[in-house]
Amino acid sequence: MALFGEKYGERVRTVEVPGLSLELCGGCHVRNTGEIGPLVVTGERGVASGVRRLEAVAGGVAMDELRRRQHLLREVESGLGVEAERLPAEAEKLKNRIKELERELARLRRDLVAGKSAASGESEVAGVKVVAREVPKAPAGELRNLADTLRDKMGSGVVVLGTRNDGKVSLIVTVSKDLTGRLNAGRLVKSLAAPGGRLGRRSSGLRAGRGQGAGEPAAAARKGARGARRAAVVG
Repeated sequence: MALFGEKYGERVRTVEVPGLSLELCGGCHVRNTGEIGPLVVTGERGVASGVRRLEAVAGGVAMDELRRRQHLLREVESGLGVEAERLPAEAEKLKNRIKELERELARLRRDLVAGKSAASGESEVAGVKVVAREVPKAPAGELRNLADTLRDKMGSGVVVLGTRNDGKVSLIVTVSKDLTGRLNAGRLVKSLAAPGGRLGRRSSGLRAGRGQGAGEPAAAARKGARGARRAAVVG
């Protein structure tokens, strides 16, 4: 290995590891490679096109790193109740089980919301069905699916859903396609969003998130329903 930009005389010092490398060296730090001891790679990252940087520790520090990793491995073995050889398969099994449970939880939330009685937040104004409900904590995508499920179940109408999620309130208003000429879901949900709240567009609805009190989702959903009813009457 030679360094660009460096000046070299007719004779240069080199250090060779037989079969591995031959490099220029200004001086040795150890008498032989055995003094370095074990070497443990701790990281790898790209630094340029076609160039990667390896980070490692050696000697006593490397031994400490190996002991630390061994301790972590023993803790994982104890926690999962399996030997090290079976850990990859057990981790994959747990990941699949979590995904399965998440799908089941999503289905139960959907069934819970869709199965509520008409008296639970559903009414009809000026010939337009309106549903306003607080629903269990759910991710934004699932909240949209819940709203779509209720809207499709009604066939025609407006759905206003509110939920608490990590100290914030998420709202969604969705309007069936036959009513988009009379009702604008965007204006409805915008009227509910606190200053600085985030809005996300969809073809027939918008979502708003804000951090307010615990009773906020149900109250906001009811407020949205009242707005939808007024809009339906005016339309």
